[in-house]
Amino acid sequence: MTDVREETAALLEKRPEMADSLEQLLAVDAQQATWTFGDIPLDSGAFGEVVSRNIVEKHDGGYRVADRKAVKAALNGETTTERTTPAVSFSLLAFDSRAAALLAGALVFLGAVRSIFVTSVFRDGHVVLGANDPYYYRYWVEQVVTNTNSVFDFSGLSALPDVVAKGEPLLVATLWWVSSLFGGMDATGPVLALYPVVAAVITGALVYLLATELTDDRRVGLASVLLLALIPGHALRTSLGFADHHAFDYPWLALTMLAVVILARHGALGDLRTRPKTWLATLALGVGVAGQTLAWEAGPLLIVPIGFYVAFRALSDVRAGQSPLTSNLALLPGLALGALLTAFFHVSFGWHTTQVASAPALLLIAVFGVLAIGEVSYRAQLSTAVLGTLEAVGAIVGVLAFRALLPEYWARLVDQINRLISPQDIVETESLFNGDSMGFLLLFGFILALALPYIGWATLTSYRKHQPQWIVGAVYAWYFFVLAGFQIRFVGEMAAMTAVFAALGFVHVAERVELARRPVPFRESVSQTRESIEIPDGRAIASLCVLFLIIASLSLVQVPVKMNQVTTDGELFETAQAIDTYAEEQEMAYPETFVLSRWGKNRMFNYFVSGESQSYGYAQSTYTPFMRASNSSDWYGRLSNRVGFVVTEELDYPPGTMQNRLHDHFGSESQAAPGVAHYQAIYSTESGETKAFRLVPGATITGQAAPNATISLSTPVTIDGASFDYERTVTANANGTYRVTVPYAGEYSINGETVSVNETAVENGETVAA
Repeated sequence: MTDVREETAALLEKRPEMADSLEQLLAVDAQQATWTFGDIPLDSGAFGEVVSRNIVEKHDGGYRVADRKAVKAALNGETTTERTTPAVSFSLLAFDSRAAALLAGALVFLGAVRSIFVTSVFRDGHVVLGANDPYYYRYWVEQVVTNTNSVFDFSGLSALPDVVAKGEPLLVATLWWVSSLFGGMDATGPVLALYPVVAAVITGALVYLLATELTDDRRVGLASVLLLALIPGHALRTSLGFADHHAFDYPWLALTMLAVVILARHGALGDLRTRPKTWLATLALGVGVAGQTLAWEAGPLLIVPIGFYVAFRALSDVRAGQSPLTSNLALLPGLALGALLTAFFHVSFGWHTTQVASAPALLLIAVFGVLAIGEVSYRAQLSTAVLGTLEAVGAIVGVLAFRALLPEYWARLVDQINRLISPQDIVETESLFNGDSMGFLLLFGFILALALPYIGWATLTSYRKHQPQWIVGAVYAWYFFVLAGFQIRFVGEMAAMTAVFAALGFVHVAERVELARRPVPFRESVSQTRESIEIPDGRAIASLCVLFLIIASLSLVQVPVKMNQVTTDGELFETAQAIDTYAEEQEMAYPETFVLSRWGKNRMFNYFVSGESQSYGYAQSTYTPFMRASNSSDWYGRLSNRVGFVVTEELDYPPGTMQNRLHDHFGSESQAAPGVAHYQAIYSTESGETKAFRLVPGATITGQAAPNATISLSTPVTIDGASFDYERTVTANANGTYRVTVPYAGEYSINGETVSVNETAVENGETVAA
């Protein structure tokens, strides 16, 4: 009652002439269960005011006064306290201890799911991050930590190289600051390992607030956190140790969506005057938009839905007889704040290109333009069809103007779109609907299937009824659904709103089988208070658990599978440690310690061996051609000045290739190919699936034999993890001279004779006479 009374009082203070109209409105409302605009004495502007202030609400295809007693009290001058300014609402601070306890449990569950491979990340005093890219961020965070003196020394942030400053500057800056706060260099590993889990938990808390704000049902909020925990694609991106940049995007996106939903419900001019919640949401919108843009070079993609929302909201406002500008006024200062914050960091620290940094400002201009067109249409009483046409024409004109006036911006935009839709040889660029990968099932389980009907329901509801919050939900859900259709890298961004709609579906299904009350959005009569959580009896709890397990069944299998895919294999880490130990014993330094491996693990190997994990580009372009090659000497000439070690794995390559000659035969000769001269095996895992070789000049054994004679030589070799005989066969020339280069020191048996080759000869490429 208090909110409606205070909103009515604020309206009467602004427009005292409306008192008689409100009295007549109460009389109509008392006589009719619902009514239409034509039944009441208010003009369209006044009607828009009472709707935007929630004094009047939609009901059963018509309208009704939300609280007649409250409106009457305001008309009679009754207030809770004497005030000279409009009353304010502190509903944002409402607290339900039971809901808070259950939310805490759900967030603990979310964090625990993301941490199931903890022993694979924290190993023997080492922090072993997952996959490849996290070592790129680890490298740059350590560089900034090294170049700054304290947590308050921000000089390093303006000295970031372009590859970071124009890529993910806010991520690197945040991880640097937290690492410095908790101890500097020693803290970087744990901070990077834990950050995805922390990001997931923060996102979960924001998703709870998003779901409860969207549905007014805390049960949906709680279910959304539990379902988010079990979306495999999101679990992969936020698993312990997978310190990629995507996890950093999710809290900013959730914060932005939450702010837009709140402003969809409370963003009108009157709410700016009376609701701290509206101002907090406006502030959150600005921070969220700036954070989203500064976090990633493609961050502007993630703020585009705001523009689509405003376009559809303006249509809905005009159809409902409301002023689009008045109803959405709070969006403008929020977007302006986002533009200013982004510009500040761009100018102060050089973060991002001008094209990326200007995205929030361009969004602000576009939103203002849409609202201006909508306002003109509203005041001119144009139809929504005309407004829709004007919006479409305005969009086309805007794009053409953008292309003509800002050609550099346009070129970058086209480049980003081409990257988005062009196929690449990287898993994350596959489509969600790729029939071979079955991404829609393996990355969402059955959760997406449960969510889709309710996304459709929200779309229809936002069209049929003036309920702007569902426009937000539908726009964000469909937008990221389309992006994920191009590349599965956007599955994580899609997960938050998917979890909300799946949670709404879960509560609705539970109600259908008589295990719960009907979700608030599906009730004909909605109370002014948010639906609380009641603990059912034991039998109902068991039934709800069974229902939840049915929905989550595929996810329970796929979550650990997907998380394991980005966990660093134990044998690969052991190999990296063995190479590092060998390099230290040999007193080798970068770049002679560079490790050539499959590109997907290259940064991991080079981080643990030399700490140089900036790029995998050389490995990506070189490793596969090298492994498929047959001429070992030519490749040694190409690699010797760039590569110190080569790692081989169990791969199915033809006989005679370098993969086969090194991995299967340790460089010794075989029936398919002769032995190799410059690749010295130094380590093999116990299973033999991973091996490491060092590139060496090799010692050249020379001797005399009968002309054109065949000379065989061999030596036993023992390395960590394996023992084998290194064998070679060479033919003497017409003068009886033979030469053969070998990569191992040892006692060689040559046609019954013994020749000793020492390490120095192998290291320095010396000649040894037989």
